[in-house]
Amino acid sequence: MQNLHRAISTHGVDIVEHGELFVPAGRGRTTFLDARDVAEAVRLILAEPDAHAGRTYTLTGSETLDMDGVAQIVSAALERPVRYARPGALRFAGRLLRRGVTWDTVAFMAGVYTLTRFGRNDVVTTDLPKLLGRPATPMADWARDHRRVFDTRAWT
Repeated sequence: MQNLHRAISTHGVDIVEHGELFVPAGRGRTTFLDARDVAEAVRLILAEPDAHAGRTYTLTGSETLDMDGVAQIVSAALERPVRYARPGALRFAGRLLRRGVTWDTVAFMAGVYTLTRFGRNDVVTTDLPKLLGRPATPMADWARDHRRVFDTRAWT
């Protein structure tokens, strides 16, 4: 989730300046994960390493979302319209490169969004809720919690 306001991705700039989520994910769905949940899971694992020895976890959010849905959630939290722009990979790359994002970062992000476009990131597991003893943070809660970042452009 925090990737939506990281300086390196510049998604926050698009959301604030253009009112758009500008990622080449097509109609694909993916799970979003709050970094705070990941940190909590890591803390719990490190507190009892023997209980987790030899185990692997696939951490995901609790729901899959398409980018139209993400834009709607962010719109509600920011109380201003945000739409999903549906750019192609070349248009996406061009915009980010003009902002100074490096080729390697653009290529990585384009790869992730291409996987989403083709349905390869549409997976939900129960690993995180089992570790935390509660559901993963919903996107709507995260967006409300991080409105300040968008309002102040305090990109992480």
